[in-house]
Amino acid sequence: MDGFWDWLSANQIPFGMPGSRTLFEYQHGDDVIFMNRLDNLVENCPFVCREFSGGLFAVSSAFADEDLGALQYRMLQGFDDNPNYEVDFLHNGDLRHATLIESVFSPDSKRERVNIYLSVKQRKPIFSDYDDFEKAYGITVEEIEETNPVLREYDVDFRKITPIYYPHYQVLENGEAEFIAWISERKLDTNVAVRLPFRIDIEFLADENSEEYLWGTTESNLWFSHGNCTYTMNADNYADKAQKKHAISFHQPVLGNELLYPDIGNYPHGQYNKLTWIVGEKHFAVILNGEVRFSGVKFTYMDMDLHLEAPQTVIIGTNGQGKKLFRSIKISQLKTSPKTNIKQGILSINVKRSNNTLPNLRQIVHPEYGENYWFNGCAAYLMECLGHKELDYWFFAGVTGENFAQIFSNNHFRGNGVVDYLLSEKDNHHSIELIFEKSGYSSSFVPLKQILADRDMYVQMLMAYIDKGLPVIINDYGSNPHNRFGWSVLVGYGDYGKTLLYMGGDGTEPDSISLEDLLPKDYKEEGEHCYGWLLVGDKQESKELAEIYRETILSLPKLLTFETDNYCFGVTAFRAWATSIDEGFFEQIRLEAFEYWEKHAAYVCCLATNSSVSKSFLEKALVLNPDLTFIQDIIVLYEQMERYWNNDNGTDLEALGGGFNVTLDALQDKERRKKIADKLRSFADCIDEVVSAIDQFKAKNPHSK
Repeated sequence: MDGFWDWLSANQIPFGMPGSRTLFEYQHGDDVIFMNRLDNLVENCPFVCREFSGGLFAVSSAFADEDLGALQYRMLQGFDDNPNYEVDFLHNGDLRHATLIESVFSPDSKRERVNIYLSVKQRKPIFSDYDDFEKAYGITVEEIEETNPVLREYDVDFRKITPIYYPHYQVLENGEAEFIAWISERKLDTNVAVRLPFRIDIEFLADENSEEYLWGTTESNLWFSHGNCTYTMNADNYADKAQKKHAISFHQPVLGNELLYPDIGNYPHGQYNKLTWIVGEKHFAVILNGEVRFSGVKFTYMDMDLHLEAPQTVIIGTNGQGKKLFRSIKISQLKTSPKTNIKQGILSINVKRSNNTLPNLRQIVHPEYGENYWFNGCAAYLMECLGHKELDYWFFAGVTGENFAQIFSNNHFRGNGVVDYLLSEKDNHHSIELIFEKSGYSSSFVPLKQILADRDMYVQMLMAYIDKGLPVIINDYGSNPHNRFGWSVLVGYGDYGKTLLYMGGDGTEPDSISLEDLLPKDYKEEGEHCYGWLLVGDKQESKELAEIYRETILSLPKLLTFETDNYCFGVTAFRAWATSIDEGFFEQIRLEAFEYWEKHAAYVCCLATNSSVSKSFLEKALVLNPDLTFIQDIIVLYEQMERYWNNDNGTDLEALGGGFNVTLDALQDKERRKKIADKLRSFADCIDEVVSAIDQFKAKNPHSK
């Protein structure tokens, strides 16, 4: 310590005035470390010189002769219920930076005063913890613009826009840009980044003639995203007129909950419109052609220190094959007023951590690549955390059979794939444990009823899994504040388990959910579906990939002919679906009761996905098992089914009006529905041939496994 002090003095390096944030000390093990800020790097420094990473710190003050350890402990505990910030722990349980102590001027000349700095981070907010915003009525465009002034404008250069996932995008000779997305994942990166608050102005024309509902489930919307929030004009515009909502929808900035307001989002076609979104400090407003369609005040984000928000790139998109022409796009950074946030917290060095998050967070599935079965993405992420990157989404989509087997329910909606269907049977959760057994691992699916009976124990178990670097797979969201469905992975916790973090679908950041929402004490089971948590166990055996792929392929006939009283897969699924349409299942259904996704589109999504993306698993199986030569024939059959879906010279399912573009009229019209049903039977014939090809190989090679 004396040597450090002498070296600073000998090199004329100022120690800094008290409170100047120049000289700090902190504890590392049993050692006290001095840290002095240098304005310039000193050559041949005999001490450790490194860049200080900085970050957010909470500060408290005390006299140096007080119990600083107790003060640090109280600071640390004080953040347990703070809605805005939490202590910044690393995954291994250490603080991001050891607690810093700095001398400051003291009001008592006989006692030294110090500031104590604790590393903290912003907590992901839960929208239910905040008050609702208020709608603003009778306000003019001029008033909104005056109270939300522009700081800087960016005119988007159409030639510098980056298309994402290959939409149709072309800059025309007149300088305008032409855009067709087909699906919402194909979008445009403006390469302009702004932070909250901001404004976007778009001059666009929508071509009504090209909106044919052949690709997207909705048409004519126009959306943009900023970070994890999406803002949509003319949302939920479905093929059936009675189901068109013509809504304005958006995620509340920062909080992320989705809001939808029907009947105010429509816009004229065949002419240029000027659309303005103002996500401002005083108003949140949507303006179309000079008319205020929506305006709100007192949003939670408006009271936050928006200077702390990172700039986010603006992405623009739409859905369906409707053509959009852009004349201009302008993105503006709006002015903000300075805000002062003073958070009181508490501090300690050796204490049980209150929060932890897995260090390798990533998007779980990519729908734009055909990754439509979320369980497989969750399983792949879990295996990645165990060090098995080769067991990816496509591996599990093949092993589960989801990328090969059509589904059909004889009664109610059971989910979107084979895994969901198997779990829809009472107490059939062993089916999901078998999936990990095929990969060489033990696992345990704990039913939700069992978790609720001993909630505290399972929360502690979850926290232990996170601390070990392992996620937990779930398929139920309790009170479901974010309106989520399907599979996700629990990836973190806060407040000692009172708040949990999870990632699902195509989300790029985790959502937070309170323990009381995820596991409500008054939860009541409905139906027989198996809901719960999947906990991976120890590795039981090392299995060769070739063996796993071989077993999967040779077991396909059983899966593709499977049926129960309630549902069926493969051949039977296609024929049962065709029969239900052909024999008039939809005849007595009124339009307002038509369950578009549950009764039809989910099945279309299944056949479209499987016919398009099963090839990769099949090709790898053939590489690993070159004697399975019949796989080439199976690849050809699935490619044929892909053409049956949307590229069969005007006779494909989409062209017949039985695909994603289906309407209740088409399913009720006897002539049209017969053509749709007959096409589905063509899919069944292909699956019949798949089963036959495998069975013939097994008959000729009875000892093959």
